[in-house]
Amino acid sequence: MEAIRQILTSRTNHLEITLPDNLVNKKLEVIILSVTEPKKGTSGYKSLMGSVSAEEAQKMLEYVDSSRNERK
Repeated sequence: MEAIRQILTSRTNHLEITLPDNLVNKKLEVIILSVTEPKKGTSGYKSLMGSVSAEEAQKMLEYVDSSRNERK
């Protein structure tokens, strides 16, 4: 699976993404998340604490599991 990851700063409510030729005429999934900066002085998993609720984290894990099972 090919993926494109870009971290951008939004200046307006419009976003333009240029795709490589091998992704043209393909069904694509686009996910946009805001990036939260880790607290100063933290590193590793502790820097992520509080960024996502336990409920949201569980939903994400279930989604990952189901998407992996679709490929089998």
